Amino acid sequence: VMAGIGQSMEELSKENAQLRRDLAMRDFEISESKKELESTTVSLQTVIALKNKKIQEQQAQIDELIAEVNLGHNQGPPTKKSRVDDGKEEKEQMSKMEKKLEEIDQKLALNSSSLSAGEVILRAKFSEISKVESNTVTKTSQAVRTGGKDWKIAIQQKQVGPVKFLCVSLRVSSKQSIPDSWSCTTSFKISLLHPTNLTPLLSMEGNGIIYTAAKPSWGSQTFISFHDLREKNYSKDDSIIISFHAFATN
Repeated sequence: VMAGIGQSMEELSKENAQLRRDLAMRDFEISESKKELESTTVSLQTVIALKNKKIQEQQAQIDELIAEVNLGHNQGPPTKKSRVDDGKEEKEQMSKMEKKLEEIDQKLALNSSSLSAGEVILRAKFSEISKVESNTVTKTSQAVRTGGKDWKIAIQQKQVGPVKFLCVSLRVSSKQSIPDSWSCTTSFKISLLHPTNLTPLLSMEGNGIIYTAAKPSWGSQTFISFHDLREKNYSKDDSIIISFHAFATN
């Protein structure tokens, strides 16, 4: 009996030691959990503090913007001098843009090209048509060289009775000498083109035309009246686009 009691006491002692170890481990785990919780709490507090600081900074920026707007209102409308300066600056910008557009127009030969030795297509934009109407000034396009000759479109005013017409011709450049024996029989088509999509608005054709040194220019002296040019809105910004297609037949 005594042996049995001694064995039971030993087992109880072992169980008690194990319980103490378990309790010690549980205390350690609880302590670690507390530390982790405290660390998390501190981190959360830090994040909240940073967010509050960011909100305060943004609010300060908003307050500064509001103060600037209020200051602008308190200063009243722009002075006459500032309005004048702004107007001058806008006019200068517009002037620069207009000059740039004029440069583009001057460079715009609109696909002027020589197709072969016996064929030429010229497209040209002519500006200030009203000046052509008011006097006998002649305007010419850029030249295209084909068949050993330089060719240009020429426009001018031709008055028949009380009516003023737009005269359009294709001519051999006068800057070069033309042998007396030279001649070229051609057919041609003159077209007035739409100012934006370049489709023909008005066309006329000529056949069996003979260019010579004595007659280096052919076309139409009464292609369209300036009255119709205006009334039918064939011009835009006092400008027109003319196409001249000519090819040799001999």
